[in-house]
Amino acid sequence: MSANFDPFETLLSVIDWSKYSPEGWLDQYANWVDERNDGIERYTSPCADFLQDSVAQHRCINKFGACNISDGEARTVMRLILDLGGFDADCIVCIFESKMSYRKAARVLHCSVRDVQRGVDFGLGWISGIMGIKDDNRGRRNT
Repeated sequence: MSANFDPFETLLSVIDWSKYSPEGWLDQYANWVDERNDGIERYTSPCADFLQDSVAQHRCINKFGACNISDGEARTVMRLILDLGGFDADCIVCIFESKMSYRKAARVLHCSVRDVQRGVDFGLGWISGIMGIKDDNRGRRNT
């Protein structure tokens, strides 16, 4: 194996990113996490901490459907969220992985709904750029 080999870069190049929109990939990742609800390798954010405080609240999360991505695809999406980092990643985790409304995410993150919307829009734009996907319907979910 070459010293320059990066499995993440390899996965980025071989995944068919056209299967889903950026939101679709994040929804699929959230379903993957939900199906493997053992807490391994979860992105740590205020939303994740909030949900871990109450198992009952976690059980009330609505699923958007079955997980239709592989472990490798899910771990690549997770790595994209980790690479994004900071407030924008927290917004992505609250809205997609934790299935919160913008209002609830704003309360958890102690900011305005508009700040959460900006974080999601920026995060989706950044992730779209990495995936090489053009999506004109970014960022607007249940406000």
